[in-house]
Amino acid sequence: MLVGKDIVPVTDKYVLSQDAQGFKEKELELLKYVQNRKLIDVQLLPSAEHIREMYHKDSQVSEDRISFVLEMYKRKIDMYERFASGENLSRVRF
Repeated sequence: MLVGKDIVPVTDKYVLSQDAQGFKEKELELLKYVQNRKLIDVQLLPSAEHIREMYHKDSQVSEDRISFVLEMYKRKIDMYERFASGENLSRVRF
C-alpha cells in the first residue's frame, strides 16, 4: 500500500483514496457491505504502540515511514469509529 510513495499529509480524503486489499477497489466501496455498524469494535484492533513495535522489528523501515503508517492507522481507526456511530464517510470529497 505505501511502498515507494512519498510521505504525504494524512487526511480522511487521503486515507479513503488508498486502494483497498479486497474484492473492491476502494475502502468506501467495502464499507457499503457493512450491515450492522454497531458490530464494529475498534477496541479489538492492535494498539498503535503494538504496530510501532512490529515495524521496529524490521531494521529497513525508517522512523519517518513508521510514523506515517501509525498516522494512517490512527486516522483509519478514527474514521471507523465515526462510521460505526453513523457518520456517512462518503461525504469526504475527492
